[in-house]
Amino acid sequence: MLFSDFIISKFHLAFHN
Repeated sequence: MLFSDFIISKFHLAFHN
């Protein structure tokens, strides 16, 4: 898993909230 994937995952959660 790349670090970018982790960042994107965080963004997805933030956007979903």
